[in-house]
Amino acid sequence: MYSEIFIKSKSGMGVGRLIVGDFQKLLYSTDPVDVNAIDQFVKQGMSIPEAIKAVMRSRQQAA
Repeated sequence: MYSEIFIKSKSGMGVGRLIVGDFQKLLYSTDPVDVNAIDQFVKQGMSIPEAIKAVMRSRQQAA
């Protein structure tokens, strides 16, 4: 899960959740660890989507 919001109105209430995949989590992330990891690959000449995929691969290998 990426984010959630509680909504209360005259017609009811509920929780809305934004659920995204790993690629989108990195794309939307403001965590300095994630941003720096992506930036390292971008500095090597990769596009942002390529860099995100490279970060995902490197983290899978480290796990």
